Amino acid sequence: EQVLTVRRNLGAIGVPVAVALRSGVGFLVGNPSSQLFFQVGLYPLHFLATALASGAAVLALVAALFLARRDEEMRNLAVIAGRLALAGVAFEALFLFFDYFVSSYGGVPRLTAAVEAVLTGPYAWSFWLFQVAIGMVIPFLILINPRLSSRPNWIGAAGFMIIVGFVVVRINTVLPAFVAPQLEGLQSAFTHSRLSYDYFPSSTEWLVAVFIGAIVLGLFYLGYRLLPLVSEPEEV
Repeated sequence: EQVLTVRRNLGAIGVPVAVALRSGVGFLVGNPSSQLFFQVGLYPLHFLATALASGAAVLALVAALFLARRDEEMRNLAVIAGRLALAGVAFEALFLFFDYFVSSYGGVPRLTAAVEAVLTGPYAWSFWLFQVAIGMVIPFLILINPRLSSRPNWIGAAGFMIIVGFVVVRINTVLPAFVAPQLEGLQSAFTHSRLSYDYFPSSTEWLVAVFIGAIVLGLFYLGYRLLPLVSEPEEV
């Protein structure tokens, strides 16, 4: 009973906060008038759906690798989370197709340049390898297989790949908008190391990402050790 109470309280607090934050981020990204590539009215819904999908993938990974062996309820939770992540992957693929198709079909130079940068340009390797193959296709094939989608280890592997894919989704959502100059000839009118249309994360940015990941893992470990999220097996 104590375990259920803690889970309900955490859910009651976390779900509204997560919905508000992710929808707000989608609104901010989709609102700037200076970037045509960002002006997508469905961005708040898209960010919310992808956040739910990536959250389900994290839950599937955690439940499958750390909790499923101790608790039958957690094994069922891993299966349900895998199905939610599968639905999120399908939604992301559908949104991605329509977003890029509409942006390319209009023939606006800055939009087509952004899409081409993702599909065939400097970001193509991250799009096709990490976002499509690792983040969508392989997890989709695992989670639609009835035999594999009921095994915690496979669910955890699919969840991990979906997480990797959605990290790249954020990169490919933001960076392509900046590959084309806002003013024609701007790239040749002024030359400086800070005015560049080629981007790769610096060592400082990689270290910040590692630091944030370490904090998240530390908080997870504290929660796992201190919160009664898993019921202890009853002694006979």
